[in-house]
Amino acid sequence: MILYLLTQLFRSLPSKRSGVDPDFVEAALFGHTWILEWKYPGLLLDREHSKAVAGEVTDILDMWLSLEGTYQQLSANEQIHVAAEAKLFGKSVSYPGFEPRDKEHGEIGEFAIQQLEPYQGFAVRQVQRGLPLDAHRRMLTAFVSMKPHLGVGLMTASQIIEILTAAVHPSQRKDSSDAPRARA
Repeated sequence: MILYLLTQLFRSLPSKRSGVDPDFVEAALFGHTWILEWKYPGLLLDREHSKAVAGEVTDILDMWLSLEGTYQQLSANEQIHVAAEAKLFGKSVSYPGFEPRDKEHGEIGEFAIQQLEPYQGFAVRQVQRGLPLDAHRRMLTAFVSMKPHLGVGLMTASQIIEILTAAVHPSQRKDSSDAPRARA
């Protein structure tokens, strides 16, 4: 309550040269104080959501930024190849969000998308489905393992396929690329 009142008081001051955005702070006070540490490192000592969960979510969002950006740079033939090999995603390589049962990750992801500039492009589309957290984690493991070899950050179609197909649980993968892939 005190922080909320201070944001109201701060808005009324004639000079606001502190670098702290009172609207951002006020939004974070309602269940997302963890994000204050990201925007203003060292400001808070305790966070509502664990730093580990928030870090995992932003790592997943960073992975999707890289996937989407690189996919857009592929030729039309390469995009067709990705769609054929990574059937779970079809012709759309775009951030799918988290399944509703992964509530904490989903809430942190949604708040980060609304409040942190790099991820705000995800907000312009309506996320219709969600990917299970385990699928995001398998993809992230594949992404992190190839990250040192990416150079300037652009992936090949094969690397995108490797990351996207990691979403499918290993027990559900088919050996043949002609066989349909199971859900994550």
